[in-house]
Amino acid sequence: MSRKWKLRVEDALQSIYYIQEDTKNMTYEDFEDNRLVRQAVERNLEIIGEALNRIPDDIQNKYPKIPWREIIGVRNFVIHQYFQVSQDIEWDIITNDLEGLKEGLIEIKNNELEE
Repeated sequence: MSRKWKLRVEDALQSIYYIQEDTKNMTYEDFEDNRLVRQAVERNLEIIGEALNRIPDDIQNKYPKIPWREIIGVRNFVIHQYFQVSQDIEWDIITNDLEGLKEGLIEIKNNELEE
């Protein structure tokens, strides 16, 4: 199997790390008031979605707990609706979805990348 898709898992994990570091100890109000952090989060959400879009279907099917289509959909939304990206949606992803996604990607990394 091509090594290239495995690099995309690493890309997504790196972007998750950046988002979590940039928003650590922030409240929603802090996030709302910090344009640079919001823009960094948007960019990293794009990277995550683009990276996961390059994961082969057989790997995606092997890990159904990861909401592949939804994550890729977020990337598409951010890219095509950038003037209207909701801070509420971004904050919800940060506080409710990223940690679970990170855990799923670490599972893939541990199971698939060691081969």
